[in-house]
Amino acid sequence: MSPVPERPVRLEVHAREPFAAGHRFPGIGAYEVLTATAHYAVGPKAAANRAIPDLDLVPPDVTGKVCFSGDVEILRPVDGGRRRLFFD
Repeated sequence: MSPVPERPVRLEVHAREPFAAGHRFPGIGAYEVLTATAHYAVGPKAAANRAIPDLDLVPPDVTGKVCFSGDVEILRPVDGGRRRLFFD
């Protein structure tokens, strides 16, 4: 499946916890894990979204978009100045 071009419309963070018990990695610093739900709204007729299975079977909302959500875990630096982010 190809990536969906639209961005999440909302990110609902459920938990924020230190990664590796708060260990500070040399030259990098500490990380934290965010557990969240990403909420999306995509255009069902957009060419880039054709790879999404059964998208045409879901009724759109009042704006014509199909809404769905998914679980997300983000590993991010506590010191945001490092500019490195890992997500799954």
